[in-house]
Amino acid sequence: MISEENIWKLGGAGILTLLSGFALIQGVTIYTPTPLYIILFAWIIPPLAVVLMPICYVVVLHLGIKSPRFSLYVLILCLMFSALNAWSIYGAWDYGIRYQGELHTQIVAIENIVSFAIVTGLAIYAHLRKIRTGTLLANFSLFTLLSWCAFPYLGELP
Repeated sequence: MISEENIWKLGGAGILTLLSGFALIQGVTIYTPTPLYIILFAWIIPPLAVVLMPICYVVVLHLGIKSPRFSLYVLILCLMFSALNAWSIYGAWDYGIRYQGELHTQIVAIENIVSFAIVTGLAIYAHLRKIRTGTLLANFSLFTLLSWCAFPYLGELP
C-alpha cells in the first residue's frame, strides 16, 4: 500500500514535472509566465529546467514532513518566496513594460500577487489550525507557483 507521504511526493513531483515541461513548450504568455530560472536552465541544461522544481519539492517534503514544525517551515517558505517574488516583479517592471507590454506585465503581476496571497493564506490557516493536509497542500501549491509563474520572465535577458 502506498503511504500518504509517497502519494504527495511522487504525485506532486509528477505534476510539477508536467507543469514545468508545459511552461517550456508553451513559451512565455499571460497564462504561462514562465519563471526566469527555468528559461535560464533551458538554455544551459535543458533537462534540468523540467526537473529542478520537482526535485526541490521532493527534497523539502522528505526533509520536513516528519518534523513537528513542518507547517512553520512551509509558512516561512511561503512568506520568503512571496517577498522575493514581489521584489523580483518590482525590479523587472520596466523591462516587462518595454518587452512584454503593459497589459501582459500587469496581468502577470496580479496573477503572482493573488496566487501567492492565497497560498500564504492557506499556509497560515494550516499552521494555526494544525491541519496536516492543509500544510501539504500549501507546500505543493507553493512549488506549483515556483514552477508556473513565480519570478516571471519579463524580458530582462538580451
